[in-house]
Amino acid sequence: MPARVDGVWDFQDSQETPFTIELRQTFGTPSGEITRGGVREALRSATVHGLELRFTFDAAGVAVEFSGTVRGGEITGVLRTGTAARTALGRLRGALRVVPWAEMPPGCSRYYDR
Repeated sequence: MPARVDGVWDFQDSQETPFTIELRQTFGTPSGEITRGGVREALRSATVHGLELRFTFDAAGVAVEFSGTVRGGEITGVLRTGTAARTALGRLRGALRVVPWAEMPPGCSRYYDR
């Protein structure tokens, strides 16, 4: 089961550079946009496997790859551009969006003590 990431995440990297990621999620396939310095652009790719989130975006023509771990309302990970790397921490702004695939179907709760 993939971690839920459908929402707006405010990040800051180890160089204190802020950026925002807005993710929409269909099971393990997120998509979204990154906003850096007031400029909004689409993520090139994104995946969620279990608690692991990965996404890629362009920064001035250079591919930047993020790999991190989702823990509730927090994502910690590493941004890589070529051989350079820096850490990044993201926090969920508000609540996760309601997504139908993450909800328990009617009638199933009796099997799970809910």
